[in-house]
Amino acid sequence: MTKLGNVKVIYLADGKKKSAGGKGEDMGAFIKVNLNPSKRRTKFNTVLIPWANVVKVIVLE
Repeated sequence: MTKLGNVKVIYLADGKKKSAGGKGEDMGAFIKVNLNPSKRRTKFNTVLIPWANVVKVIVLE
């Protein structure tokens, strides 16, 4: 488990490109993103994305 810092992850879900931004952590087969705070999102704050679906990872700092 390697901490990646602040990241923006672009990935494929249901055939569409999506993105997630926040603190990233490499967990082997997945990348875990603790999402940045949002006023619209109320149900969750963490996303697990399989590396097979990741298109690009941008490390911000």
